Amino acid sequence: MGDVLHAPEGTQVNVNVRVAGCRGALLRVSLDNQMTPPWRLEKISDDPQSFSFAWLSDGRYHWFRADVIASDGKLQLLGNPIYLNDQATPTAAGFTTHSCRR
Repeated sequence: MGDVLHAPEGTQVNVNVRVAGCRGALLRVSLDNQMTPPWRLEKISDDPQSFSFAWLSDGRYHWFRADVIASDGKLQLLGNPIYLNDQATPTAAGFTTHSCRR
C-alpha cells in the first residue's frame, strides 16, 4: 500500500481496499487527514472484505489513507498514504522521495 498518482482535474480515481483478519473492526478512509464525505467509517463484517470508492480529482495535491480501527477504538492498522499530484522523485533503490514544500 502507498503510492503516488498523477490525476489531472476531472479524472476519476478508483480505489479498492482489501482487508483481511480484521472482522468486527472499522475501515477508516481519510482525505488530507479529514473525515468528510465521502470519506467515512465502514464496518468490516467479512474476512477478507473489499471496499471500493471513487474520487473526482480537482488536479491539486491531496493524499488519502485507509486505516483499520479495532472494536475497542484502538488503531489496528495504519495504512500508507496514496499521494495525488505530488512532485515525487524515484531514487536508485526504487523508493520514492516526497517533497514537503507547499
